[in-house]
Amino acid sequence: MSCDEGFSGTNQNRPAFQRMIADVKQGYINAILIKDLSRLGRNYLEVGNLAEVFLPEHNCELISLGEKIDDMMVFRNWFNEQHSKSTSNKVRAVKKICAENGKYMGAYAPYGYIKNPENRHKLIPDPNTAPIVCRIFEMRVAGMGFRAVAAMLNGEGLASPREYFYQSRERKNPYKTNRSWCATTVQEITRNEVYIGNLVQGKTGTVSFKNPKQIDKPKDDWIIVQNAHEPLIEQELWGKVQIFNNKRYNPRRRNDGKFNLFAGLLYCSNMN
Repeated sequence: MSCDEGFSGTNQNRPAFQRMIADVKQGYINAILIKDLSRLGRNYLEVGNLAEVFLPEHNCELISLGEKIDDMMVFRNWFNEQHSKSTSNKVRAVKKICAENGKYMGAYAPYGYIKNPENRHKLIPDPNTAPIVCRIFEMRVAGMGFRAVAAMLNGEGLASPREYFYQSRERKNPYKTNRSWCATTVQEITRNEVYIGNLVQGKTGTVSFKNPKQIDKPKDDWIIVQNAHEPLIEQELWGKVQIFNNKRYNPRRRNDGKFNLFAGLLYCSNMN
């Protein structure tokens, strides 16, 4: 016996549900017993196709304990879907209000912070990683490139944000990707306003309550709350780092094929 705990009824890509459908196709199941139609799904088109086309084609009977399988089924399916839509809209509205009030709504705290044990919607500095974030900004404003910063952190044996996340929870990192610091990670940290005390939320969302695919939202729809928590980086340092981040340059290679650390950033004062 298996079940789909933690999955919404609006999603028919539930693992146990898909195993049941596969068994129906193989002829292993000739009857499906449900409490009511909402347990089968909440997309009235998909439920209707399943009950009226797919199951009869595979000689599988659908039995509902709480509702009749009759001509009114299509209307009950539609009402089930509208209930899911209404619930989804309410949840989104609550999350939006919380974000606008400066509550952190992310599942996990960003690197350099932890969630306040007394208030999970409030960020406080992580004593283990906050100093590393400060060093990254200091190295960046000193002229070090993203790759150079990453190389230094790797050379010191410091765990990357993802690796630290699993280590702090005494779990093994399940991802087989590079577990070291990389230039992209350093760049993302130096561009994240969370380190100056701001919360920028609502940058992504789902297509609809039926489609859980994540999409990027336009910047005008982002929810930005300033001074929401204790900053790790002072405004002056933040501003200097952004100047470096926004400066585009193409460093020249030395004769040995390597890049000069300050190529394109520092120039000789005697040059004409």
